[in-house]
Amino acid sequence: MRVSENGIIQDYLRNLEQARSRWVEWNRQVATGKRIHQPSDSPADAARILRVRDEISRVNQYYRNISRARAQLGNASSALNTLRNVSTKVVERAAFAVTDTTSAENRLAIAGELKGVLEGVVQVARTTVDGKFLFSGSQVDQDPVQQVGGVWQYQGNTARMQIEVADGELVDVNVYGSEVFNDPSGDLLNSIQRLINALEANDMDAARAAMTEVNEAGKVIDLARFKISQGLNRVEAAEARLDQRMFDLTAEVSAVEDADMAEAISRMVQSETALNAALGAGARLRQGNLFDMMG
Repeated sequence: MRVSENGIIQDYLRNLEQARSRWVEWNRQVATGKRIHQPSDSPADAARILRVRDEISRVNQYYRNISRARAQLGNASSALNTLRNVSTKVVERAAFAVTDTTSAENRLAIAGELKGVLEGVVQVARTTVDGKFLFSGSQVDQDPVQQVGGVWQYQGNTARMQIEVADGELVDVNVYGSEVFNDPSGDLLNSIQRLINALEANDMDAARAAMTEVNEAGKVIDLARFKISQGLNRVEAAEARLDQRMFDLTAEVSAVEDADMAEAISRMVQSETALNAALGAGARLRQGNLFDMMG
């Protein structure tokens, strides 16, 4: 009789623990909205989630790369837009200076004005981002332009700075200074300098030639701006693809990991009912044993 009674008690305790475990699990799913909380809940699904999350981590790194690329390209675009506006202004002032009605005194005044403009161009050429020169190629610690013997010379290199914005997709994020300031097709710095010299010397032929050079330099800047805009377009396209990829990955994780809330709530109610029934049976079992001992 004692062995049978112990067996009944053991069966009851085992059933009670199972009922309690089911109730705890469904409560946890309802509270967290997640079906899987640890690998042992479903090893195959847990492995799949791990693989997807690794991919999500890679996508997030590309998002960070895109942010860096957009900032770099944005700074370059802003600087180039400033230079283009300057070249337009210089051509306008030069066109006024070379007219027959402009006096030599006024030409000297315009030359003085253009000296200030030239200093501004030099400052743009020496633009830094986070302490690194924007237009020096990969020699980011090297001042990109210096005046040597009265001639402005580029001091950086022609290396492309690239950032990976997707698997195997590299985007150029810079233009080097010789493309903008010392390009043979349009040398902005030295063209402005020659224009200043010509106006100071009241040499209209030289001034007109320099004005033409500045105009050509503006076209060179437009080419650099186009390259930067292409880079920005590629970055935007890469981000759009990443957005879709992240949406798909997030949906995949959700499909595997998330609980079916309607089912979880129903099962929680059922498991709570079963647990209460088991607890009630336990109370009756204990009560019966007490009477047996009293008898």
